[in-house]
Amino acid sequence: MTIPANSVNWLARRLGLRREEFGRTALMFLYLLFVLLAYYILKPVSRALFLTRFDASQLPFLYLAMAASGGVLAYHYARIAVRWSLAAAVNAATALIIVTLLAIWQLLRLDQAWLYYVFNIWVSLFSLVLVSQGWLVAGHVFDARAAKRVYSLLAAGAVLGAAIGGSFTALVVRTIGTANLAPAAALFVLMAYGCFRLLLRQPGVSLGGASAAESGGADFTLADVARDVRRRRHLQVIIALLLATYIVDTLVEYQFSAMARASYQGDRLTAFLGGFYGLYLNLATFVLQVFLTSLVVTRFGVGGTLLVMPAGIGAAMAAMAAWPGIWAAGAARLIEASTRYSFNRTGMELLYMPLPADLRDRTKAFVDIFVDRVARGAGALLILGLATLGGTSVRAVSVLTLGAGAAWAALAVYARRQYLDSGRQRLEAGRQDPGGKPLP
Repeated sequence: MTIPANSVNWLARRLGLRREEFGRTALMFLYLLFVLLAYYILKPVSRALFLTRFDASQLPFLYLAMAASGGVLAYHYARIAVRWSLAAAVNAATALIIVTLLAIWQLLRLDQAWLYYVFNIWVSLFSLVLVSQGWLVAGHVFDARAAKRVYSLLAAGAVLGAAIGGSFTALVVRTIGTANLAPAAALFVLMAYGCFRLLLRQPGVSLGGASAAESGGADFTLADVARDVRRRRHLQVIIALLLATYIVDTLVEYQFSAMARASYQGDRLTAFLGGFYGLYLNLATFVLQVFLTSLVVTRFGVGGTLLVMPAGIGAAMAAMAAWPGIWAAGAARLIEASTRYSFNRTGMELLYMPLPADLRDRTKAFVDIFVDRVARGAGALLILGLATLGGTSVRAVSVLTLGAGAAWAALAVYARRQYLDSGRQRLEAGRQDPGGKPLP
């Protein structure tokens, strides 16, 4: 069936696209939709299988394994990707992911404890590879002017895919079972790859010479990053905020998972996690990002934006300590994750802006990945420390999270001052971009 040209023109105008951009935009939209759809099947499936096989006391060990293994694998992926062409990397990653996923599906029948750890670590790297590759492809398919028109549509495709994936999981799991959702996710990965192959056939699309990683940002050494961190207080503040963010994320996620396991089991747990992560979390994030984030940034600047998340978590933890339960834990997790993906991500991206462009390119990708993993490992160690003291109850973890949130809020206040100081230093040194907008 062929879509009439006048219909294409009408839809392109409605979406603010040029006619020649319609095909490549539609295919990139579908690529991200299918990748996120697969991820939001795999995320609740892997976590539900783990929580069904083990009790919540094993979660800190999973976090430690994910932090150690994920950090090492992510580092080596970034190093290898510099040497690969983008098309070859997408081909290899897709093939490896599909084969590995089908192998895990078969191995799950053996009910080996180690496999549940491996599956969760593998899923944590899934989105890092395929989603980042998708946005990198988009960066080569669209120039800067076109990106301003189409990136919001592509982001909408990712959000829609996540919502569909979670809803699909919740609806289908009781019919086919949790483990059998793995090949369904593999099918959606294959559909995403089909969109990628069709994209390469679009007029004006060529990935010849495109690298699988931005060489300026990925070609780093640990010594280079350590030197930059020692010399830049602004970078130290960013790292401290990222540490606080992901330590709190780990504590809140632990509470939520523990309460979910206490309330649901088996396929019911998968359905609950699928609906929560896929539908409710993405809906909340979408509303905050579209309707509130820009208003908060404009009105309160970087400092105020960075304070939203710790303030929200503080209120949620106070409620959790007073009335522990699955709905209080769910509300806390919803507030934590949705504000992290909206307010906090926006604030952190703005916080990088006063740094020189070459420094950002040299350190940002590594810092974001490395600090994420280190912080999650630290959060796991805090939970294990509470366990040795006999204090892993929901209330005890809530009190610990409140303390971490208070330190985080103090860091956010200090970050605002450092942001303004760095901006003034940049202006004095003549590094402010000509005609650039003033810092928020």
